[in-house]
Amino acid sequence: MLFRKNKELLPAKIQLTCINSIITVVTALIYSLVTYENSFCPEFVQVLGILSTISIVVMIIGVFFKEASIVQIIPEDIKEKNNASIFFKIFGLAIASRLIIYFVGYIYGIQTFDIKTGFLESFDSMWNKWDSIHYLNLAQNGYSTDGENAKLIVFYPFYPLLIRIAAVMFKNYLVSGVVVSNLCLGVGCYYLYKLVKIDFDEETAFRSVKYMLIYPFSFFFGIAYTESTFVALSIMALYYMRKNKWFLAGICGFLAALTKNQGIILVIPAAMEYVISNQVFDELRKKNLKNILKSFFAKGIYILMIPLGTLVYFMINEILFGNWNEFLVYQNKYFGNSFGNVFKNIKRITQSAISPEDTFRLTYWIPFILSFLLVIFLIFYSIGRLRISYSAYMLVFLLISFSPSFLLSGARYILSLAPIYISLSVLARRKEVDVILTYSSTLLLGFYTLAFLMGRVL
Repeated sequence: MLFRKNKELLPAKIQLTCINSIITVVTALIYSLVTYENSFCPEFVQVLGILSTISIVVMIIGVFFKEASIVQIIPEDIKEKNNASIFFKIFGLAIASRLIIYFVGYIYGIQTFDIKTGFLESFDSMWNKWDSIHYLNLAQNGYSTDGENAKLIVFYPFYPLLIRIAAVMFKNYLVSGVVVSNLCLGVGCYYLYKLVKIDFDEETAFRSVKYMLIYPFSFFFGIAYTESTFVALSIMALYYMRKNKWFLAGICGFLAALTKNQGIILVIPAAMEYVISNQVFDELRKKNLKNILKSFFAKGIYILMIPLGTLVYFMINEILFGNWNEFLVYQNKYFGNSFGNVFKNIKRITQSAISPEDTFRLTYWIPFILSFLLVIFLIFYSIGRLRISYSAYMLVFLLISFSPSFLLSGARYILSLAPIYISLSVLARRKEVDVILTYSSTLLLGFYTLAFLMGRVL
């Protein structure tokens, strides 16, 4: 009805999201008040998650079909005169932000852990924790079919491969991992700027980079974790999709799928952007099947490179263990993880988050729930303001990332979801909103960085 009444698509989409979000929240409140037994909050968060997912899916489908029927203008590939200076400015900002985090961590370590060694000597004991140890082990020794190292099959291979290559130069696996992460962060920030510049002004683009660097869990970008490599590859893939450069998008998506299990989700925005930019629905109405096939084999076929990355990882499982999904066996055996019901997970973790007796609620469960609610809010907000493919990507990424049955790192997984930084930047166009988000995010970044150094954050 809104699409019919509004000649302009943008106001109709924004009205649609406002109405749907209000209906969703009110319905979840009423249902939860009527049905809850022991605690209202877990029931409300679960119902809100279910209803939000349904509402968002319906909106995405409706908006996508509407946008796919409109002739789209592919952004021109204009080379800016100061491209190199912008790159070094953004890259330098990214590296400087990590150095500040390292320095603050070192000062905290001196005061709290009574560290007597120098900055470089203490780096290993302070920042080489949890999954970082596994990635460095995998980089050094590779996959194994027996012993304790067999469990390393649960980790995807591309990031450890980059560390191994870098170690040829640096002769130290931890240093190599940190260097790779920082280089990828700098490149990722630059491509985020370029991606945002397609649709928005320079100020919005720089603000997106800022929110990526000060996100409460962004300290993971500067240590031997896979997050910075994945976020760089996923942003590059999204950028080349928007530029209609499908071979490059396929290459980046392939490598992203070899870096984290969420990489295969890039198929969704890729397919949507391809359909929209190539007017596939218009060609179907004209019954130009020849043009559709010609365009697909010239451009669209490269989208298949994205799931090929996941297939390569499955093949590694098959070659080493004789089982395509052996990683699931080790996930369950060593990490107590299997695919679960995301909405049951949310309800269970909300119960832990509001329990005063749970000592991990401040560093695990509360960030988990707040991350989930933040992304749901940003998806609603993004429909009508960002590309509909970004909204679809955010939703599927959220549901997949929060589906493991024993989930401790949900808040960290959201760190790799690049479109949230664009949504936050658009949301913060008003100065007072920007100030509030900047200060609160920076304070939380400091808190969770110190919590990680204490071994309280995964």
